[in-house]
Amino acid sequence: MRTVLVIEDEQLIRSGLIRQLNWERCGCAVIGEAENGQEGLTLIRRLQPQIVITDIRMPVMDGLEMLRRSKAEYGYEAIILSGYGEFSYAQQALALNVSDYLLKPVDLKELEDKLKRLADRIVAPEEAPLSLPRRASVYIEEHLSEELGAASLAEHFSVSADHLSRLMKKEYQLSLHEYIIALRMRRAALLLRQVPSMKIYQVAAKTGYSDYKYFHAVFTRYFGVSPSEYKDEKPQQEEL
Repeated sequence: MRTVLVIEDEQLIRSGLIRQLNWERCGCAVIGEAENGQEGLTLIRRLQPQIVITDIRMPVMDGLEMLRRSKAEYGYEAIILSGYGEFSYAQQALALNVSDYLLKPVDLKELEDKLKRLADRIVAPEEAPLSLPRRASVYIEEHLSEELGAASLAEHFSVSADHLSRLMKKEYQLSLHEYIIALRMRRAALLLRQVPSMKIYQVAAKTGYSDYKYFHAVFTRYFGVSPSEYKDEKPQQEEL
């Protein structure tokens, strides 16, 4: 699966894309989302996605500036979604070597087709072996609901815990513990948005927390609001 980051300031559009696209058919998986270019830049540096889908006009930092600051360094593929058809935007996007430039309203079938072709072009893991931090990241994502710790992860990859922690810090600018929490919190946030019928204790279990109170404390500290407040403040999803 190719990893995807979705950056869009309109929450209904962003959530609609994440909820409605057939990511599995595209050979992709969403690992994060952001509502402006500054947040997107932070997640690009932290999660290092293979594909970035972004709007152009956003508050704080626009999509083009975000691409200028990160695309060459991190080497991801980019698809721009924009409600603005001016040629100047397309010119700037081409100069940044984006893969596609699509106008809103988004045709989901067209976007899925483009994502599938793009995912097929990206070098497969067996053709380009992943670094240890990347392999650890994939493993963590696949086992978020399980108990994860430096010792067990180090044993799985046959390295010392200190060595794995140093590599993760160098790769993601986060300690191993911080990285696991970040992925768990992002997964929890997505579940709260996408599956409103899921109880908060179920979200906690899905993200590796058997102790609901501890999950509640970690989530509140990470996002600044409790899980129930976060869930309640999200509007009902609508079609794109």
